[in-house]
Amino acid sequence: MGGGSTRTEPVISALRGSLNEGVLDASLPMNEKEHSTVLLPGGMVHSAKMSDVGGDALDLFWPVRADYAERAAKQSALYEQVLAPDAKHLYVAVGSSSNIADNGMEVEEGRAAIYELDLASGASRIFAGGLRNAVGMAWEPTTGVLWTVVNERDGLGDETPPDYLTSVRDGGFYGWPYCYWGQTVDDRVPQDTAMVAKAITPDYALGGHTASLGLCWVPAGTLPGFPDGMAIGQHGSWNRSTLSGYKLVFVPFENGRPSGPARDILSGFLAPDEKESYGRPVGVVVGPDGRSLLMADDVGDVIWRVTGA
Repeated sequence: MGGGSTRTEPVISALRGSLNEGVLDASLPMNEKEHSTVLLPGGMVHSAKMSDVGGDALDLFWPVRADYAERAAKQSALYEQVLAPDAKHLYVAVGSSSNIADNGMEVEEGRAAIYELDLASGASRIFAGGLRNAVGMAWEPTTGVLWTVVNERDGLGDETPPDYLTSVRDGGFYGWPYCYWGQTVDDRVPQDTAMVAKAITPDYALGGHTASLGLCWVPAGTLPGFPDGMAIGQHGSWNRSTLSGYKLVFVPFENGRPSGPARDILSGFLAPDEKESYGRPVGVVVGPDGRSLLMADDVGDVIWRVTGA
């Protein structure tokens, strides 16, 4: 969970025994002969067997190979993963390598997409595309629909286009790089009218350049006064005239859909003069007690625990 590891071999990280303190009790090397390896454009994901760590109910992390991770850091390509509720499929988000396919679409082949991986067979397919940088993913439990937060393109102003929260349709195309927020054409990009025509409008705008990264489903009652909804860690902008993000926000849901304006859960990370940030939210999960949120902060290098008063 920290940012300083230089480990390169595949490892299962198991959090157990001291969950309230977030202590990493074990890092267990994988047995390569007992694991299937699934290759993606630009990355590698290992599917692990629960029996390899004693059959306990553990959180498993599939790390990207070191050389791919270095490439991803240089190209803004993100590799986020979420396990399906049936534990038979893994969904992996692979970001674009540039802002608007600056080096041509051949370089972007297989990117800006969410992949579905069959953990039994190792087969993979693109589940949805046209998502510039889909980052956090989470399941809405009443509908069983996958949702994600997406970091949109730069260079069109403070608010255009907004980063967004959206449901992810099987086979859906969300516009990148040809258009944004539905079928608004980006005239900086050589166009494909057929792709523009099938672009889906996202569900919920989060504002321009918020760098929304973390996403988790929050059941009603997790925090006092909060209904069902999604918590979103907003890392914060760097390229706006007035900065945005730098907080943990909550989007309420009803009947499987967003139902109102976002509310701040945790804020105050940005100095009033915007010259210093005291923290930058990243990932967020519901705590093991079911009555708290745990949020990673990669400026403070800490995990914040948010509870009711």
